[in-house]
Amino acid sequence: MAMHIELAHAPTRARHHARVREAQLETRLARFRAELRPRIRALAAEHAWIADLASSFPALLVALAFPRPRVDVREAMLLVTTGAPLATIAEHVGVPLWLRNFSPEAFDRALPKLPDSAAFRRRIANHPPAAWSHAPRWLESVALAADVADEEIALWFARENPAKPKRRRRGYQPPCKRRLVALWAWHSRHGAVKGDAWQWDMNWKNALNAAYAWSDSLELALFLGETPVADAWLEDGAVDGYDFIGLHTAEAVRAEAAAMKHCAHTYGASLAGNEYRLWSIRRDGARVATMSVSADRLVLPTIREISGLANAKVPVDVFIAARRWLHAQDRPDIDAKRFQYRSPRFDAAAWRAQWRPYWLAKRRIPEWLPLTPPADGFLPI
Repeated sequence: MAMHIELAHAPTRARHHARVREAQLETRLARFRAELRPRIRALAAEHAWIADLASSFPALLVALAFPRPRVDVREAMLLVTTGAPLATIAEHVGVPLWLRNFSPEAFDRALPKLPDSAAFRRRIANHPPAAWSHAPRWLESVALAADVADEEIALWFARENPAKPKRRRRGYQPPCKRRLVALWAWHSRHGAVKGDAWQWDMNWKNALNAAYAWSDSLELALFLGETPVADAWLEDGAVDGYDFIGLHTAEAVRAEAAAMKHCAHTYGASLAGNEYRLWSIRRDGARVATMSVSADRLVLPTIREISGLANAKVPVDVFIAARRWLHAQDRPDIDAKRFQYRSPRFDAAAWRAQWRPYWLAKRRIPEWLPLTPPADGFLPI
């Protein structure tokens, strides 16, 4: 009699357990971000063991719902439904095992390609995202650094977790800060950076500033190449004991900027675009000031700025000597078309020489660092 009653209640208990499982599954699926949920829910409905991934390995479920190109999802799902080890399934779809403990809230898109060497797995656990809400950008940063640079740089990115850049003024398109820093760090590790190089104990702010300085110096060389500026506009000379020496090569401009502690090294595009010319003003061989000259919608060149050490003001007699030097070169036969602005272009030979070691080391030419210099005259990073 007791057995008959127990059997009578069995279907009720089964339905109750089924409802509990469904509620638990729905709770787990609800933890995924809204933009992922429809495809994940549809995939989970295909088999109970696939649905179980929502709690046992959320990243793997995301990878099945949003597979990478050339991943055979049906074969991966067959591995799941036939009870294959999670490690085998993860390897098949390219998901690192160190993602197993990541919460469903950590994902907002298809998984990027992430490093997964044994050494990386051991060390990445020491640098988790600060919160699951930070995880999508954290994952993107780690993947980018590993792709552009290497696993060591990727670990550093994981530790620093670069913040999302602030919005810039309308019309300005900033370079990808993270890619720039990763590229600079890679060149640092390969001995190709003069000045501040990447170090493991650097913080993100210092690294970004050093990467920008490297980029500015690099652009100067890429714009000017190995040859001097073709048209110097004006001739060197001496007035009132001051010597006016043209800065028409990348090396000359870089040396002046370093000695005078200012930003002349950022004038690469302006020099290549025929917008500015630079002169070093010296007295008895010592640098006194740096002068920029520009036509800028005027018929003839004019002095735009004269700066001393670290952009300090210079004595009045320097200005007087500069004006006299400039005016002494005014001639009625000057062709004003010489001073017209031109779109700056990178020197093709300098461009290829700069990036060839990187392309060879990576065995590829990335879309963002093409073989031909970009037409807009700015680093595509």
